[in-house]
Amino acid sequence: MTVYIEYVFLSNFIFNFLLLYSVVKILKIKYRKLRLFFADLSGTAIAIVIPLFAVGQVLSVLIKLALSLLIVLILARYKSKKQFLAALLLFWGLTFALGGVLFGIYFIFGADFSLQQDLSIVSNSPLPLFVGGILCFVFLTKNLVAYISGKKASSKFIYDAVLMLDGVRYELQGFLDSGNQLADEVSGLPVVIVVSQKIKNLVKEKVAESLVSKNDCIKNAHYITFSTLAGGKQKMFTFAPEGFFVGDRQFDVVLGLAESTAPIKGECDVLLSANMSL
Repeated sequence: MTVYIEYVFLSNFIFNFLLLYSVVKILKIKYRKLRLFFADLSGTAIAIVIPLFAVGQVLSVLIKLALSLLIVLILARYKSKKQFLAALLLFWGLTFALGGVLFGIYFIFGADFSLQQDLSIVSNSPLPLFVGGILCFVFLTKNLVAYISGKKASSKFIYDAVLMLDGVRYELQGFLDSGNQLADEVSGLPVVIVVSQKIKNLVKEKVAESLVSKNDCIKNAHYITFSTLAGGKQKMFTFAPEGFFVGDRQFDVVLGLAESTAPIKGECDVLLSANMSL
């Protein structure tokens, strides 16, 4: 298979740019465009020069891994060794991911390509296949960045909580919801909204037990009225738990059972009140 040097240079330059740019975006590392350019150029030069030497497959891979340290080091000024190590590991991971995407597309469409001794892919495939592989990688990376960013942002508002009910301790995940301004109409206490179906079913069972056996584990049960975003009025069943803790602190709150779950809060069990001083 005939491979043109211009094609190899351009493809590797694009690959390295996508990989390095993805690293700084995913890890939110501050970088300069000039550093990104030189890191990209260094990686491209390495990819072109190494195949010119008659080295074995294992040695070729080891040389590339070693030189990738230099590429990632050029990329940015890192705050710590831990951040540099994270960037290096992510660079390696994304390199294999991009190679896998291109390999899969070339294989599926029967394109002419070859796997080199250093595990790099060389191909004279039509431009649309090359562009398609790049677009697939960009799409996957963009969604990965959005997912990780969302996780990091939401994790700042997630707390470990404990509910005491009928002498039993239940460990929960609580999300501090700035939109939850509800307060109990009777006691004035903040309302913690239960969105976990498992916990809601548990409370309903305890309510049924208390009606039959006169068990007083569900105290001060009543309904409160609140306004919805649509401007309507809804009622919510509330009660006072035996105890409610966030971290090591106990809070006097009222628990309310939401009519529907809130999938945008992930796997959280309760929506903590914005009026709780956490």
